Amino acid sequence: MQKIIRKNRDEKGFSKEELTFLIHGYNRGDIPDYQMSAWAMAVYFQGMSSEVKSYTINKKRLLKK
Repeated sequence: MQKIIRKNRDEKGFSKEELTFLIHGYNRGDIPDYQMSAWAMAVYFQGMSSEVKSYTINKKRLLKK
């Protein structure tokens, strides 16, 4: 999880697979709120790639698993 946060914070972005891991982990309770908050802050300041944005919009299945 920290690797994904660092990667996005350092403007390297993250993949669809990493986003899926993050969402599923948070929904299962494996990822604590403070880490999800750090990730959200990194996304706020650095943004998301258009590929990942469209993936989140078009893939409602992220929240179903």
